[in-house]
Formats: sequence, C-alpha cells, structure tokens
Amino acid sequence: MLGAGMHVFAPPVLARRSRSRATASAARVTKKFDADHPRAALLKHAGLFAGWEDAHPKELASGKLVDFAAKRYAAMTPLHACLRDSL
Repeated sequence: MLGAGMHVFAPPVLARRSRSRATASAARVTKKFDADHPRAALLKHAGLFAGWEDAHPKELASGKLVDFAAKRYAAMTPLHACLRDSL
C-alpha cells in the first residue's frame, strides 16, 4: 500500500484545520448539497487520505520500484499539498 494524507487529525490540528483552506473549500461544497446527500458524510470525518493498494507489483523486486511508487504518489500530490499548506 502507498498512501498520503492523515488518517486522524490530532486535536490541535483539528483546531487549526477549522480555519484552513481545506475547511473553507469543504464549507463551500457542502452549501451545494443537501444534508442527506449520499456523500455528505465524507465531510464529517476527522481524517483525509488517498492511497493505492493492490497485489505486490513485479517492480518490487526490481530497480523500477522508485519509478512505480513515484507515479502513484504523483497522483496523490494535490491532496498532500492541500493538507500541508492548510495545517
């Protein structure tokens, strides 16, 4: 598994996060959806992460593992940057 983000925000981080860009963005989004929208619950979680998980890739035993991981982490960079910049 490869991942980026935070599984659980610590209480001090949650306090700062309440003023963060991510929270402001989430607030704007939630105004567009009803409270009973199927994905509204996603905004109530105390963490945010993205990941890749699958069987062990063939690159694991080769010199191509770094490139394999870099490609998957590149897709997670926007989430990482948003969390990094807003905390």
